[in-house]
Amino acid sequence: MEIPDPDDRIKRAVHGGMKWLDDHKITGYTCRRTVKNGVSETSFVPEKGAGPLWARFYDLEYAEPYVCDRDGKPKRHLEEIGHERRNGYGWYNDSPARLYKKYEQWCEKWDPGHACGINLSSPGGNERGIMQLDRPM
Repeated sequence: MEIPDPDDRIKRAVHGGMKWLDDHKITGYTCRRTVKNGVSETSFVPEKGAGPLWARFYDLEYAEPYVCDRDGKPKRHLEEIGHERRNGYGWYNDSPARLYKKYEQWCEKWDPGHACGINLSSPGGNERGIMQLDRPM
């Protein structure tokens, strides 16, 4: 979104990228970090109204989130991987959220009237049936 005077290819790419982010955001879940007896524990749990979050990795077949241990074998759930990877890595985050405002400003400047209709507070792809969080790997 930093390319000046973008041509139609760039505009389509920006709109498509933001649509993908919106379709693959996760809502209704939180990544909770707790410490018990000096040991940290990370869990990914349902929480009404939580989100949006995005996964660090998405599989190429379904574009659904996954996690993995050092062996690289994909797993759907944090509790399926070892303590060190589960707690020492940022599997879910909200960083893409900052792009929504930037996208809105970009659309106003470079492609008024053609925004893809995304909304940071709309339900995530998991709540709209676009992706599953528990499909077997």
